Amino acid sequence: MDRIHIDLTLARGDVHLTLTLGIGAETFAVVGPSGAGKSTLLRAVAGLERPDSGRITIGEQVVFDSARGIDVPPADRGVGMVFQDLALFPHMSVAQNVAYGGGDAGALLDRFAIGHLANERPGRLSGGERQRVALARALSRAPRVLLLDEPLAALDARTRAMMRTELADHVAAADVPVMLVTHDFDDAVALADRVGVLDGGTLRQIGTPSELVAAPADAFVASLTGVNLLTGTARAGDEGLTMVVLDDGQTIWSSDIARGRVNVAIAPWEIAVGRHGSDDSARNALSAPVRSVAHFGNRARIAIGPLVAEITGAAVAGLGLAPGDMAVATFKATATRLLPIDPP
Repeated sequence: MDRIHIDLTLARGDVHLTLTLGIGAETFAVVGPSGAGKSTLLRAVAGLERPDSGRITIGEQVVFDSARGIDVPPADRGVGMVFQDLALFPHMSVAQNVAYGGGDAGALLDRFAIGHLANERPGRLSGGERQRVALARALSRAPRVLLLDEPLAALDARTRAMMRTELADHVAAADVPVMLVTHDFDDAVALADRVGVLDGGTLRQIGTPSELVAAPADAFVASLTGVNLLTGTARAGDEGLTMVVLDDGQTIWSSDIARGRVNVAIAPWEIAVGRHGSDDSARNALSAPVRSVAHFGNRARIAIGPLVAEITGAAVAGLGLAPGDMAVATFKATATRLLPIDPP
């Protein structure tokens, strides 16, 4: 049974939302570009935006129903919310901020390992520390649902990567449904059980992060997940495969069935990299100069012509590749997804 059910239409400026969504005992992320309506949707659930029409339930409580004239105030919805700017009270100490929600501040300070900061003001804290305080304050209300608006956007890149794991642990321990919005698919992968891709006020696709990467509904979803996108023309090939002549003239193969103009989607981690190709079962091989090599942790992303591959840092070091070197990107036909450019 859904813990949160949303069925609404809402127009605010350039944002026009029309969607139906059910969220169970899970962490659900809404991902989309700026202006897609992500924060507006979250604010509608919290009671900070009034939909033009529709119905919203949290647990057994109907918190909004336009037909019945129901619009429960934010304070009575059982919602804990962490805003994008965290919205901590600068004149209050950490302990006072957390206690503002009415819960056991001492226990929450210990839980989030910020007890030693109890008497500090928010302005003296690091970005990660401020986030812990904001999350503790939201949970001090003992909410029935936790809403997170771009929870990692205010952090620098180094702190953001570190806090993804920490926030995931805290969210899992909250033991309430969590709905978060973000423009960063990597945040959704780290934090969410399921993801909805929002664009133009509508949900294009809902699934687990791995489902969205493996089988994107369209080119927009594929691009948002960080998958490589190429374009070409598909026709029947041999051995039951589809042959795609790319716009640059190279030919690749896919196990998907498609005809005519297509987008070709390949996940970066499905691509192997070598100087002279591969002897394994990969059907596809594209040769091009290395454009860039970017390291993160023990992984690296290497741009080869139009493709970006994700391989281990050790593999890059072993290959000795640098920008300007020729390399070969190989990937299997089964990892090559075909998406019609003009879906029906």
